[in-house]
Amino acid sequence: MRSKAAIVTGGGKGLGRAIALRLGAQGYRVGLIGRAQSDLAAVRDEIQSNGGVAAFRAADVGIWDEAEKAILALADEHDGIDVLVNNAGGWMPPTLEDVEPAELANLLSSSVLGTAYCAKAAIPVMKKAGSGYILNIGSTSGLVSSRDNAVSSTPKGAIQLLSRTLGLETERFGIRVSVLHPSSVEKKLPYDEVPPIGPDGFYVRLSQAQVADIALFMINQPDNVNIRELVVTPSGVFR
Repeated sequence: MRSKAAIVTGGGKGLGRAIALRLGAQGYRVGLIGRAQSDLAAVRDEIQSNGGVAAFRAADVGIWDEAEKAILALADEHDGIDVLVNNAGGWMPPTLEDVEPAELANLLSSSVLGTAYCAKAAIPVMKKAGSGYILNIGSTSGLVSSRDNAVSSTPKGAIQLLSRTLGLETERFGIRVSVLHPSSVEKKLPYDEVPPIGPDGFYVRLSQAQVADIALFMINQPDNVNIRELVVTPSGVFR
């Protein structure tokens, strides 16, 4: 039986890297997509040094031709796509009034168009196989409104709705679609180091590895099970 193949966008750093490392450790053949070739190569080498199989394609997933070319190239190299993790995107602190238009366009492109384009390219491959799983990485910022967060919450809200409706479109082809909404993921500590308790006595951040483990839990469900939506927060965020 062949090992399963997974593609992770935004796989060169942060949460994408953490998910890719976890997939590689579980025996998945991992395909990495991102803009920075050096970051992708480093993650590929890290997976391979631990006995895994990985490849990468540098691409801007917000551009259809680049997204399609990268997805199909990795599908060909790894003999299919069992799992697609749409993680590309980011977060910006400025308010809508203060954000630069070019930065806003780039965020919307990589997050929303990137998620849609990569799913669009992968679906025909999955349909041919009769099965597949698409996990879109959202955020709690896309579920509730909060002050001074319009820039970052807008693409995550779009990913939430896209995930729900895309799942209805693809389920008849054996393709499951889910969305994972993490909150307050630590970006400065080593990816697998648990963030400390805050000064008020509560945990306020999650490690990247913790969120990656939850993503793997969703991915590894049997074909007849789909966790359509999952919200994960540090224990002290909502109290």
